[in-house]
Amino acid sequence: MSARRLLPLTWLAIALPALAGATALGRTAVLPVSAPETPAASPGPAAMPDESGHKPLTRAQLMGLVAGGVPSKRVAALVAEHGIAFRPTPEFLTDLKSAGASDELLSALGTARSSAISSEGAAHKSASAPPAGRSAPPDQLRQLQEAEQQYRTAEVARPQDPSVHFALGRVLAQEGKWSEAAAQYAAVTSTEPSDAAAHNNLALALRKSGDLDGAIREYRRALAIDPALAAVLDNLGVALTQKGDADGAMAEFREALRQDPRNPQAHNNLGTMLEQRNDIDGAIREYREALRLGGSGDIPYNLATALERKGDLDGAIMQFREAVSTRSDDARTRVGLAGALERKGDLAGALEQYSIALKLAPQDPAIRANYNRVAKATTTETRSGSGGRP
Repeated sequence: MSARRLLPLTWLAIALPALAGATALGRTAVLPVSAPETPAASPGPAAMPDESGHKPLTRAQLMGLVAGGVPSKRVAALVAEHGIAFRPTPEFLTDLKSAGASDELLSALGTARSSAISSEGAAHKSASAPPAGRSAPPDQLRQLQEAEQQYRTAEVARPQDPSVHFALGRVLAQEGKWSEAAAQYAAVTSTEPSDAAAHNNLALALRKSGDLDGAIREYRRALAIDPALAAVLDNLGVALTQKGDADGAMAEFREALRQDPRNPQAHNNLGTMLEQRNDIDGAIREYREALRLGGSGDIPYNLATALERKGDLDGAIMQFREAVSTRSDDARTRVGLAGALERKGDLAGALEQYSIALKLAPQDPAIRANYNRVAKATTTETRSGSGGRP
């Protein structure tokens, strides 16, 4: 059975990215949460829930969504549905645009209903750091290094400022310096123990550093602050999966979906658990729902392999081609497509995909063996006069 990819939601970034390895486990996306913010000296009225019973989105949540990589179109839809719990200032809108917000989202904020009365009653952390949770392209490495240097300078000047540690942690994480990122987030949680976002990000950094027990502990601490954080529930499920606690992981994925039924990563992750239990129909249902909700990444691949297990080769081939269209340089996906084509009897098509996979991973002995086997079968078939591709 082909390896399945969980898609962890990695960050509650704010100033608050995955499994997606979470990247993902692969890469990740963030959904609205209610992470506490630093209390201001004179608290104002609390944000009032909207008529649907959902709490309006806070400054920190919006910044976390954008900085965490959630598409602006999706964030704008959430703003329209939930409203906002504050009045956006020009400075906040500038920061949000720097974090990646589109003009469409900024426009939506300008017309969104606000439940704020006079002030939000909380200070928000700086969110000017680059989004975390993703591997930076080469042309961004220099910018990340410059950002790290700036935050390290700020850390020397303001060693007790949690917002500096938070921002530096995000930059270090994007650079792949997970142990150093964990130290920065630990500094935040030591001074702000009720910051669920910091506990979540610390958990991810610990997981990436190989400390699963520590990660699970921190995810549970975040949920003790707010049990309804769907993103953290999903992240905890990924960590429990890696720990080998399948029952615990499935429970967390189901709870994440109870809190947010539109979470594509949680649908994907639940699908992987169902498939491990040989509930192929259930897995296919979850993968399809994840795609319907806009999920991408490894989800087409997961659906393809499940369809292949069910015997739906045409459906599997279609999904493998969809996966290849978005990840043309992924040897694993090319091999999956080649295998499905071979089972379908399309040896020429299979050979083409194995050939591409071999160029992508020339040292992989399994790919080379498959290529040689199909090449030999194709030659034999041609010599016998039966033809190649149907």
